[in-house]
Amino acid sequence: MHAAASRPSLWHAALLTVALATTRPAAAHAPVTAEAGADAAAATDVATNDAGVQAVDPWEQGASALPVVPLTRGSVVACSTRGHPLCVRGPRGSEARVLGALRAADEAWAIATGALRLPRPGTPLETGTFEVELVDGLGGEAQVVLVERDPLASFDRATAGGRVDASLDGCARDAAVSRAIFEAIALGTAPATSEGLRASTGEHLTRLTLPCAIALLDDTATFQALPSRALFRSGESALERRAARGAAAFFDWADSRFGREPGGLVRATWALAATKTAHDAARLSWNPDLIDVVETSFRGVLSVNSTLDDLFLRFAASRLTFGSNADEATLLTSRAWGDAGKIALDLSVDWPLVPRRFLSPRPLEPTGVSFVRVGRQGAAKGSRLRVEAEWEEHARLRWMAFKLDGSGRVLQSVLVPAVPRATSAQVTVTELDGAQAVVLMAMNAGDHARPFDPDDAVLEPHGYLLTIANE
Repeated sequence: MHAAASRPSLWHAALLTVALATTRPAAAHAPVTAEAGADAAAATDVATNDAGVQAVDPWEQGASALPVVPLTRGSVVACSTRGHPLCVRGPRGSEARVLGALRAADEAWAIATGALRLPRPGTPLETGTFEVELVDGLGGEAQVVLVERDPLASFDRATAGGRVDASLDGCARDAAVSRAIFEAIALGTAPATSEGLRASTGEHLTRLTLPCAIALLDDTATFQALPSRALFRSGESALERRAARGAAAFFDWADSRFGREPGGLVRATWALAATKTAHDAARLSWNPDLIDVVETSFRGVLSVNSTLDDLFLRFAASRLTFGSNADEATLLTSRAWGDAGKIALDLSVDWPLVPRRFLSPRPLEPTGVSFVRVGRQGAAKGSRLRVEAEWEEHARLRWMAFKLDGSGRVLQSVLVPAVPRATSAQVTVTELDGAQAVVLMAMNAGDHARPFDPDDAVLEPHGYLLTIANE
């Protein structure tokens, strides 16, 4: 309804301005204007000089508290006609794309500050306007960069600007713009939040507010194809960034299972993750961060004395059923993901007529998981599966076993017990006559001396040795 109501005024503004502004608008609600003659030539020079400037995300390799290069000044600008302090810039000839991005940004802004009750993105003191810029060469992605810290706020606050790949169109563009808006809000309220967590929470909120985003499955497929990776870990490559956005599945799952209202879990964690840093510090304080808030909030919630490990373990178990086999106990909405929601198996082996031993195919980062499928073909009636696992002394591995039917649905799950600081675990899985397969899952819960923190520059992986036998 909002988009339909705003379209006439938006296009009237476009028709009244054949050439859009090359200079910064005086206010967020200022109409699109045109420059001519010498001003246009000067703007061309500025755009040319700035075209080679590549701003660097300050949160790479630790959160810098210093501002980055200001946003590139494009030659086309359009500002909100709905009263939001918001403008979109783009290269000459991109008027239609700029207006399309503005419509998406306006809608995301309205939902974020309205239905989701989130604070609006911070705006620089110089302009009072949040800017989204359409630029080439971003590989179909969106970026959010720090513009300045708030020198007056009691807690860490920051303003940001967004960049979106100019080649995007349709739902992909709308989703990228929405992610930029939500990540800018995260950067404004909790600027010490790691890049991976910003990407995950931004993607989660985008899925909530943009219906077509559920059909953009590349991030989800990448996340499920790389189960051994740590949750919320980002990186330099496009693959790593897609996996970080795909980790939004954790917030999708947690919000559906424990949230009081859509988006409430993320809103609460952002509010409670405020940090304080000296104004002359080069890096922001990392504590508390979102993971600290989640750990405290979920302590004892799942069961008596349950911890963050138990929450991650339950989520890891739910990942096995994402996609077509999802139900109310896992994440029902993931059925829309179809095959993209299927988890990648590390091993798939036949029933062990003789004992078999395997080394983990790849090491597991903290919160990373490994799945081993054991088929029941050839197993005798009444047979049982003996499972013995071993791992390094300073690692913490948690194990579960799942009985699956012929369609891949989970019939029953079994938690493999292990005492604190154990380096091995054993279990015998019984009553398998109605099952078509057994899936064994290992999760790295991190080191004893260093609990999982996505802000860590190095996340140490660990492996395991698995023995299975027929009983």
